[in-house]
Amino acid sequence: MNLKILILIGILILIGIGIWFSIQIEKVTQPEILVESEKEEKPEITLISVYDNYQVNPKLKTAWGFATIIKTPKELILFDTGENSEILLFNMEKLGVNPVSIKKVVISHIHGDHIGGLEGFLERNSNVTVFILSSFPKSIKNMITEKGAKFIEISAPRKISDFIYTTGELYGPPKEQSLIIDSKKGINCYYRLCSSRNCEYRKES
Repeated sequence: MNLKILILIGILILIGIGIWFSIQIEKVTQPEILVESEKEEKPEITLISVYDNYQVNPKLKTAWGFATIIKTPKELILFDTGENSEILLFNMEKLGVNPVSIKKVVISHIHGDHIGGLEGFLERNSNVTVFILSSFPKSIKNMITEKGAKFIEISAPRKISDFIYTTGELYGPPKEQSLIIDSKKGINCYYRLCSSRNCEYRKES
């Protein structure tokens, strides 16, 4: 038999063996991965509204903007900061939330009613990491570092905390990021509907 034909047959046999082994490995490992994810206990995650243009608590100050605390078993995360830091910090105090206990801040987009309270918040607590979009202007990034805080630029999806993820930078205008929370109640996405100055957050299960 021609030597070239023998070599070709040998190569085809080796390829076939490799494919067979890869299929067997997938059959063995894939169920184990699924079992591990099913075993993982998802936590109770609480959302505490600390800034809103709808008054839900007469003890709190109401103003145009949005900010909420995401409370996990391990940490507190501030999602947006409203437009006015004095109102933000006042409402936190009324709700028994110590600003110093927050270690992570996520800013959805550049509009003032979502980022306006950040500078004043950092004056109270600069020991935080701020997750901002990579497209944010240099002036915002400089302000964060000048206040003594750190920032992480977001462009792609990534993990923010256990069971909490950012979608990465979404198309605008303006460009923005939303949060995905995987809790006992299932997966929820918190996203923004915005037309000019009229912004609204919604939850999608």
